[in-house]
Amino acid sequence: MEYLTFKEYEDMHLSSITEKKFDELVVRAIDNIDVQTNYFYQKHDLDNDVKVRKNAFKKAIAVQIEYQFRYGILTVEDRLNAGDLKSQNIGRTSMSFGDSGNTSSRGSTLSSDAYELLLSVGLLYSGVSVC
Repeated sequence: MEYLTFKEYEDMHLSSITEKKFDELVVRAIDNIDVQTNYFYQKHDLDNDVKVRKNAFKKAIAVQIEYQFRYGILTVEDRLNAGDLKSQNIGRTSMSFGDSGNTSSRGSTLSSDAYELLLSVGLLYSGVSVC
């Protein structure tokens, strides 16, 4: 499903990537966003949705593409294998760092920026709806 076109991506004025690179990354970005939103827009019409939610969703895909491009993290395995710096030894100097609290512990490839965008418009709600 095409949620975001290359033209829409370019119009957001994020970093410049080629259309070829966009085509490579958008599939993974959409897969990740779909999982996080419980496939919301596979069940609902994106084109006719509320403008603010539609725009936040598209922007989340765009920033997810940026994240994937910048850090090369496409899969959960990539994220887990990237790891965090826990300690560093240089000569006789040793430094240990506590948990940085970053999102890698979530076991997700979703960028923090995309997460915040989706959260702000209720697309990460996982409660039970009342019929």
